[in-house]
Amino acid sequence: MNAPPTISVVVPHKPGLEEVRVLKALEPVDYPRARYEVIVAEGYHPSKQRNQAVAQARGEIIMFFDDDVRPDAKIFRRVVAGFETFPQAAVVGGPSVIPPTDNFWQQCFARVFRSRVTMGRSIARYESMGERRATSESELILCNLAMRREVFAKVGGFDERLWPNEENELFDRLRANGYDLVYDPQVIVYRSHRPNLAAFIRQVSGYGRGRMGQTLIRPSLTCMVRMTPAAFVLYLLSLLAWHPWWYLLPLAPYAALIGAASAWHAIHNRTLAGGLMSLWLLPLAHVSYGCGLLSGLTHHLGQHLEPPGAKVELRVAKALGATEV
Repeated sequence: MNAPPTISVVVPHKPGLEEVRVLKALEPVDYPRARYEVIVAEGYHPSKQRNQAVAQARGEIIMFFDDDVRPDAKIFRRVVAGFETFPQAAVVGGPSVIPPTDNFWQQCFARVFRSRVTMGRSIARYESMGERRATSESELILCNLAMRREVFAKVGGFDERLWPNEENELFDRLRANGYDLVYDPQVIVYRSHRPNLAAFIRQVSGYGRGRMGQTLIRPSLTCMVRMTPAAFVLYLLSLLAWHPWWYLLPLAPYAALIGAASAWHAIHNRTLAGGLMSLWLLPLAHVSYGCGLLSGLTHHLGQHLEPPGAKVELRVAKALGATEV
């Protein structure tokens, strides 16, 4: 029997933060321990950190995890099976699922990310849905993503002008070169949502800023559709100066949509409080994302908050052939 493919786990980490929790979480993973390595890339620029880690990696498959995820025990085997089932696949990924132990606020934020009113098809990033299938960038998330190493190198890796959304721009390049992207609902990591409202707003607005950066680099119809929240923010601002009754009419169907989604959250999740929270968290997400999009127009591409002289430090937390992390 052939030996399973070698895997390089790449984990970006910011210096000075808490321990790299994913290292402990890898211990129960069901895969020959000698067949995977773990590289921690410390720095302040995640795109650059991942690129430099991959340049040092030796595995046939690169597995990108964030430092705070807990992978499902079968994740490596599911990834390998995904590449075997789809020979043209460059990428196999799955959802980032909220742990059931997260607090009330985090559960509310999770409902925002699992709502079609805010995320459309991208709810698959946060919820295990359907069967293993070919997909687009809308269903994949970088904290839980595997790539063939030779393909990553061939297309030039992540565009370091972007963070976040660097993976989405890379997906566009991969599909333009004829590669498939695969979503597997059983390729699962567990990850907590932001702990408070301010962090949630920063997260969503950052996604908007990254999407605008991606659009400026590689325009597409999908990206243009995602500009809708920016138009919504501009519409709301215009109401401050001009608000005849007929100009307010678009708010009626929007309010009905938010009300229906919030009622569904309350019924489906059996939580009246959660449904009431959705009444204002869903619009807040739209506004935060729209503001992020607009700020991306003035945000200099490639500008990251790195200390002067900051470098990426690579650490092999577990080498190929070793049996312990």
